[in-house]
Amino acid sequence: MRAVAEYLQIFDDIIATNQHDATNLSGANKQAAIAAHAAALGFTEYAYAGNSHDDLAVWEKASLAIAVDTPASVLKKLRQQHSNIIEMVAARQPLKVFLKSIRINNWSKNALIFLPLLAAHCLEVPAWTQALLAFLAFGLCASGTYLINDLLDIPNDRSHPIKSKRPLASGRMPVLQGCALSALLLAAAAVTALSLSPAFFLTLLIYTALTLSYSVKLKKIAILDILVLAFLYTIRIIAGGVASNIQISKWLLAISIFVFISLALAKRCAEITRIKNAGLAKIQGRGYFIDDLETVRSMGIASGFMSALVLALYIESPTSFINYNLPELLWITPPIFLAWIMRIWIKTGRNELTGEDPLQFSLKDKPSWICLSLIFIFASIAMVGEA
Repeated sequence: MRAVAEYLQIFDDIIATNQHDATNLSGANKQAAIAAHAAALGFTEYAYAGNSHDDLAVWEKASLAIAVDTPASVLKKLRQQHSNIIEMVAARQPLKVFLKSIRINNWSKNALIFLPLLAAHCLEVPAWTQALLAFLAFGLCASGTYLINDLLDIPNDRSHPIKSKRPLASGRMPVLQGCALSALLLAAAAVTALSLSPAFFLTLLIYTALTLSYSVKLKKIAILDILVLAFLYTIRIIAGGVASNIQISKWLLAISIFVFISLALAKRCAEITRIKNAGLAKIQGRGYFIDDLETVRSMGIASGFMSALVLALYIESPTSFINYNLPELLWITPPIFLAWIMRIWIKTGRNELTGEDPLQFSLKDKPSWICLSLIFIFASIAMVGEA
């Protein structure tokens, strides 16, 4: 406490529990210490601001009780024992806080579930209905695990320029509420998954276990964290195939894993660059140092180019000639795809990735949408065109 006070330089003095003193300054002990401090300065009265049950003993002797965002049960007892109260309640936006805490914008990543249907040119309503339920299950599960990750990462997030604004890190959502909400979301995800099939439930269970392992330990291990992140994206594609009973193309999986490794490395590059600009030597809670920046960048660019190479190999494969009437037209897509990869890495090098997540950046980036649209248009023409 004294170190904080000396840093802020806005307090005249502090009263707090001392690690060298056996007395815990809470409840009646805190009241006695405050009264003694006030008397030593020549004051017979004091005002006190608090918000917990332990503060009732301090408020009882105070001339003015200031209740700051206090729970209803504590406020009720305070009103019974004190007549001079100032109640300070933080402005609340429960829906906005809820949506931000579950990272509803990240549900867009679960659109990968629909890729197997698009790749298989499937237009059957039952398959798409199953995929929509899978999308919902993954969204609920991802939100539940995001909350667990945020709970575990509160100390690190509070020192981060962007993550510090998250509801749990900023204090807008209480920790207990975050725990309860996470459990509720995971339970809802499990019920939804079981309604689809045991196989899909098992896939979601693997995703959950891997996500929690990543949050607790794996994100701290360099290289392994990249592979895990890439697989967490890829498993969404696998889940889409399992939910809709569509066999997933090995080509799709091969392209996807290289793309996601590249995006995961871009995310780490953005984090390392931020740390470098801040004058630090290591990413807090991660296994990377400043000196790793060029190595990570090289691996990420190479992986992105490999994904474009696999796409080119697919176009010349027998599978392509089976699925498309005009497979030659698909040769327009690798340069467009490569242009998107290069744009991501140019933006990474310039430290322009929004929120350090390249996928989220792409969803807000007009050139990225143009690339995606062009690839979809040419693939559609190649599929329905006449040879």
